[in-house]
Amino acid sequence: MTDEFDELFARHDGAFAKATLKSYKSDFRCYCRWCEQNGVAPFEPTVQDIANYVEFQAETCCCATVTRRLTTLATVFRLKQLEDPTVAPVITLALKRMFRKKGRAQKQAIPLTHNVLDDLMAVCGESNRKIRDQVMLLLGYETMCRATELCRFRFDDIEVLQNGKVGIRLIFFKTDQMGRGKLIGISAEFHTLLQRWRERVGGDGLILRSVDAFDNIGESLHSCSIKDRLRELQERAKLDLGGPLGSYSFRMGATRDMLDNGDSLTKIMLRGGWPSQSAAMRYLRDWQLVR
Repeated sequence: MTDEFDELFARHDGAFAKATLKSYKSDFRCYCRWCEQNGVAPFEPTVQDIANYVEFQAETCCCATVTRRLTTLATVFRLKQLEDPTVAPVITLALKRMFRKKGRAQKQAIPLTHNVLDDLMAVCGESNRKIRDQVMLLLGYETMCRATELCRFRFDDIEVLQNGKVGIRLIFFKTDQMGRGKLIGISAEFHTLLQRWRERVGGDGLILRSVDAFDNIGESLHSCSIKDRLRELQERAKLDLGGPLGSYSFRMGATRDMLDNGDSLTKIMLRGGWPSQSAAMRYLRDWQLVR
């Protein structure tokens, strides 16, 4: 069945981001396993079959995961030009029961605010690894980008404007699948650090790189490594933040710092790339509790 899935999306090659396709494939495999265990034809389910699948998923998964997996199924059915059973009233009722039972609140990332940033910068390791970690921290905090976006930045994306200010251009991000791009301002301190790192790397290619135990610099850094580096630095700094830092901690911390500094919601939305106020407000819902 996954072969049929691959063939389906191969016909729409280029229309979806790689991360989106990876998520769709994982969700569809989960659905196919359930179908196999329950004697359901994956492309011929009844509305009740989908409702049963929602209830099964709700037993072990959070509401956001169940909703995402249902959205994946809706996308697959539409691409196959089949009737979409996920929009039936019985599915809406199944989702409402899940929300009432489990609640819709999502666990938020631990915020990496400027104070936390200073503590992490102070405990970065030595030599090439030290500079790479500092670049990673400032790149994440100042751009507020997601891990996959951070790992795609190249030295050629850095631009010095006529007024002397420096920016870094982000092309193709979560809310910009057409590649219109945007220029994100960065500090003079960070630009100086980037120049030092560029000299060590050799001047071209990706900004974030792996650094091995012998201090050799690699060609790239996997997005999953950002979370690991943050947690190692957090442990080294002995920071008890109520949980481990993750890649979304950059966005959470910088957003709260901007609000504390008096920046408008519009400016915060532009910086974080949020298309709506509701999306930005999800990052700020607990702001009053942590001031």
